Amino acid sequence: MNLLLLAVLIPVFFALRFVIVNFIIPTIGRAFGLKEQKELKKLSESGFKIGYYLPMWIWGFELAYRNGWLQNPKLCWTGFPNIIFTPSHELYYTVQLSFYIFIQIAHVFFDVKRKDFWAMLIHHFVTIFLVSFSWYVGYGKIGVVVLVTMDLVDVFLELAKFFNYLKVTSLANFFFVLLLISWVYFRLYMFPNVALRTVWYDTIQTHIEEAQPYNINYWRCFFVALLVIQILQIYWFYYICKALYKMLTTGAVQDTTDKQHNKKKVEKASLKTE
Repeated sequence: MNLLLLAVLIPVFFALRFVIVNFIIPTIGRAFGLKEQKELKKLSESGFKIGYYLPMWIWGFELAYRNGWLQNPKLCWTGFPNIIFTPSHELYYTVQLSFYIFIQIAHVFFDVKRKDFWAMLIHHFVTIFLVSFSWYVGYGKIGVVVLVTMDLVDVFLELAKFFNYLKVTSLANFFFVLLLISWVYFRLYMFPNVALRTVWYDTIQTHIEEAQPYNINYWRCFFVALLVIQILQIYWFYYICKALYKMLTTGAVQDTTDKQHNKKKVEKASLKTE
């Protein structure tokens, strides 16, 4: 992994975030009638993430599909531990690691605080560990597969939020439905049945068949980290189900992790009792 490039990319992401969050996306928000600074900031954060996750998913999908890792995850372990990473693979990993280090810092110090603040903090920390650790121990191929199962869902999540903040209900509902479908398929079906299964089963089988050495402690650390990610996906799916209920009953998507939204609900309830 190119550590020099890693060090350069982190401040580049901060610079891009500053420009997009403070100048570009707020212009769109104001054109749609948004005035509150907090609403404009949430809109800008979603817009910035869309601009990152979409091209990164396309890149990761092309990389994994071209090499057959999605179609046959067992190929992720062929030749292990003497795996030679291509320049494209190395660059992809460097960009992903630099982004997650950046987004962890931004999450703590700059982003709007939500109800799932601590869950997201754990998620980013585990992701940073998985990306850096998988590269170090030679699990870089399955690392791409794991990221592919995550990034497309984040695109639909941020698109649903983006249009919800703009109060474009039809598009917010449309992308929320895509979010729900992609979450179930990629994170609740594909992630455990492809990523978790190949780490649990194919690693051992490949090592036995090809007489490859492997470190059981490395394997345990990686698998436990993946389990933490899976638990968090189930936790967030609860909020998606709550948002689905709100959409079916009110006709509009609502961000159930938003502290401000929940505060307004409490205020309305208190007014009704007065």
